[in-house]
Amino acid sequence: MAAQYQVNLQMSAGTSFSQTFTVTEPDNSVTDITGYNFYAKMAKHEGALNAVESTSSSPVWRSIPLTTTIVDAVNGEYSISLDSSINVKLDEGKYVYSIVMEDAGSVKTEILAGLVFVDRGFAFTGDYGTVDSNYP
Repeated sequence: MAAQYQVNLQMSAGTSFSQTFTVTEPDNSVTDITGYNFYAKMAKHEGALNAVESTSSSPVWRSIPLTTTIVDAVNGEYSISLDSSINVKLDEGKYVYSIVMEDAGSVKTEILAGLVFVDRGFAFTGDYGTVDSNYP
């Protein structure tokens, strides 16, 4: 089943990432998401498998779970996030992500998907060296 919407995101490795979304009805009114659950993950590509641990009968998917939080259930707001201690390990580049919503009746629907463009945060040096104090 195709995602209802596609939204591309930007993430700077080494900095905390958070993005808030609103679930709406076809008439653009907000959906009360009280009692709903959200699941999100990102990967280098849709079919990313751990080639060492996977078998033909038991695939092991290589993805990064994103933290999901309901921000304001009555107004349909939820967020996804990824801590800087995890995303600092990501290589620069393009990733895919998907968000699945599970309603009170346990029906799961992919509601949002897209690309995540990861770059190195300019202000973050972390394990990647230091800023030259003599520059400029």
